[in-house]
Amino acid sequence: MNRIKELRKKQKKSQSDIAAALSVSEKTISRWENEESTIKSDKAQQLADYFGVSVAYLLGHHEETFRFSFPSDDKEFSKETQRVIDIIDKALEEDSNNYIEPQLQQTRDSLILFRSVRDKSKKHFDNDLDTALYKKPKDIEFYRYLNYLLELPDKRIDAELLARCSLLDYEDKKFILEMIKKMK
Repeated sequence: MNRIKELRKKQKKSQSDIAAALSVSEKTISRWENEESTIKSDKAQQLADYFGVSVAYLLGHHEETFRFSFPSDDKEFSKETQRVIDIIDKALEEDSNNYIEPQLQQTRDSLILFRSVRDKSKKHFDNDLDTALYKKPKDIEFYRYLNYLLELPDKRIDAELLARCSLLDYEDKKFILEMIKKMK
């Protein structure tokens, strides 16, 4: 059972407020609340963002099940990542709500990617860079590209450069780009 009505009432919102925010009709909101129609994945994400919760929580899954943080300890990181992957695998096997399957699969794939990059970066980067890298917000495209570079022996210097540049603040990146332009 989803939590749309519960969240709406808790935040003192009307069906009309939510309908306007999501560009759907009040009848659509009513149907979703009463589970008379299926919420498409993009609208589920918009609703979750609107209420400030995860899609999994919005759709009625136990909130503790989907909490995850990136522990700094390697052993704990690996253990926690596997715990969440196992939870997602179980949910994918049991859940008949196909509309959340893409989000679950994407989360699972992201965790596997983060674990792979972490294992590789531990081998190829110094400890300070590796530590700073994992305090950085997780950007899936960045990690895909970093993973790709780390797999190629002749691109490891590019991988380190990418990792170090990703940690710079906006002003430093802007300054470096200006310097590069002047060098041309």
